[in-house]
Amino acid sequence: MKYPAYSKYKFSGVEWLGDVPEHWGVKKIGHTTYVKGRIGWQGLTSDEFVDEGPYCVTGTDFHDGKINWASCYHVGEERYMEDPYIQLRDNDLLITKDGTIGKTAVVKKLGGKATLNSGIFLTRPLRHTYNTDYMYWVLNSSNFTAFIDLTKTGTTISHLYQNVFVRFQFPLPPLPEQQAISEFLDRETGRIDELIGKKERLIELLKEKRTALISRAVTKGLNPKVKMKPSGVEWLGAVPEHWQIKKIKHMTKVISKGTTPSTEGFEIMDEGEIRFIKAENIVENNLSYMPEFFIDDRTNVALSRSILQEKDILIVIAGATIGKVAILEKSFLPANTNQAVCFIRLKEKKLSKLVWYYMQSDLVKHLVVINSVQSAQPNISMGLLKELVFPLPPTSEQEIIAEFLDRETGKIDALVAQVESAIEKLKEYRTALISAAVTGKIYIKAT
Repeated sequence: MKYPAYSKYKFSGVEWLGDVPEHWGVKKIGHTTYVKGRIGWQGLTSDEFVDEGPYCVTGTDFHDGKINWASCYHVGEERYMEDPYIQLRDNDLLITKDGTIGKTAVVKKLGGKATLNSGIFLTRPLRHTYNTDYMYWVLNSSNFTAFIDLTKTGTTISHLYQNVFVRFQFPLPPLPEQQAISEFLDRETGRIDELIGKKERLIELLKEKRTALISRAVTKGLNPKVKMKPSGVEWLGAVPEHWQIKKIKHMTKVISKGTTPSTEGFEIMDEGEIRFIKAENIVENNLSYMPEFFIDDRTNVALSRSILQEKDILIVIAGATIGKVAILEKSFLPANTNQAVCFIRLKEKKLSKLVWYYMQSDLVKHLVVINSVQSAQPNISMGLLKELVFPLPPTSEQEIIAEFLDRETGKIDALVAQVESAIEKLKEYRTALISAAVTGKIYIKAT
């Protein structure tokens, strides 16, 4: 949709901002805004969190521009009282300044006393200079994102310092126009978000269809009229009468996991010839080159037990992505792996594709979830994988099933990619719309 522009513009005086409507001003955060943050933790430790008392808001409590009060920690009254400068009020605008910087939330429905952790700035307009809802959109524009990218510091963890943040310059229309812009963006981004939500749900349904398709093919075969027999395994149910039931351990040459180099006195490097595959490299049941990790020859020899080979099946056995699986292709070699990844080396490598699909079935996924050991992080025991049963079709069917799944899942994957592309375009449009509205590139009439 094409929106009208203002009739007259002037140079803003800020190179990256360009022209703004003639009657708008340009101000700095430092000249218009109360900005405060906790100075460190002031000795506060997690042991001091309590079940009741004033809220202690962290960046992880931000959700869709608001604060999820139910997820907030609580602190004692004395901790709340020690720093009155960061005691929250309704309509305060909060912004994260450490780690994932630039996340914003407006304080709404404050049901009690609340303070901040050290990773957040509290902001309030001075002298009614601007509308908080308008500033929320300013800080969600690509202009502010660009400012952050240019000025943030830190390598491992990024920081936005207060003396930098207050230098940010933003367009300032009259208050009635600010209100109109806020209402316009609430309405229009709401529509975009609703459409994005529908497309995300479509992706979920397509992935569910993909999993169901795989599950049926690898446990029932492709012939709906085939005679079935009990598998002898309760969770697996009936399988085609002429199929065998085998345990994974009886089909493998090796089933093992890697080692973290640091435990052996070695280091992971940013570049090199021997790729070191971690759980982060197993994405959507395929291997990704990014992020890149490497080890040297000496480390590889020391970790020789987990030197990988072509067609090894890799499974994430620890962390948030347990159960993700991939096949190691030749282009990733030479390679090694760490303790969060199990590798299965089959006696018959031609079965790798079928076993890879089997590991993606809902039966195996469910088994992994209910048997994962819950500690600091979920993990799958090697014993579970070794004892996992596999319904083995005859050689004549193995390739047919694999080719069928390649073809049919390929169609679904292509549809998912199309919907994901559409979502990215909607997000880009959303960002562009916000930036255009708060910089006066489109005319929004005040009521």
